[in-house]
Amino acid sequence: MNRILGTSYGRALIIQLQLDGFPEIITKEGSTIRYHLAPWNGVQFSGITCLKPNGIYTFRFVLNKREIYYSSKLLNSSIPSRIVFTDNELWHLVWIDRKQSWEAYAVVQMDNCDNYVLCGPYGIFTFTYYPVCSCLKGFQPKSPNPWVRKLWSSGCVGNTPLICSNDGFLKYSKVKLPDSRRSWFSYSLNLEECKYMYKNNCSCNAYDSEAR
Repeated sequence: MNRILGTSYGRALIIQLQLDGFPEIITKEGSTIRYHLAPWNGVQFSGITCLKPNGIYTFRFVLNKREIYYSSKLLNSSIPSRIVFTDNELWHLVWIDRKQSWEAYAVVQMDNCDNYVLCGPYGIFTFTYYPVCSCLKGFQPKSPNPWVRKLWSSGCVGNTPLICSNDGFLKYSKVKLPDSRRSWFSYSLNLEECKYMYKNNCSCNAYDSEAR
């Protein structure tokens, strides 16, 4: 089982560890992906900053050639704990006996940045810009008219056709990885080896590496 079921205002929601490509956490309503929460970046789930060592529970993520899984365990099993969905938040609650109430230990807030394909292919979401969706350098809106109406899901296309033998890669730092279901990853390549390998692969659109 790689999912958590819940309800939010009558909607059936699923939080799932997506195993196709590089592992990531997504939220689904039925078969439709609603939020792209947190891809695994090699160190942690990048979209869930509150998932850190703490005094309530331990967690473990295993990714190797034989298995992929995430697990968590209460340090004190006598303390009740539960997870609650709201429309755009995930609450981890613990029972405080002296208060006789549930208290929020951690809250994962899903915002526009987590909306699945909000900015479309080759689009990028930036909180500090307006409009929040824009095209990566060298790209332009695929359908300009919808973009004027803040409908960005059609994404962007290149200003000029890519020429594999001449074109290279632009560096983007401090960004959340996009949908990784169609990605490929290696346990052994370093950044320079990755760059060389993908520069000679005309089907490669981008590459990423995390220092351990």
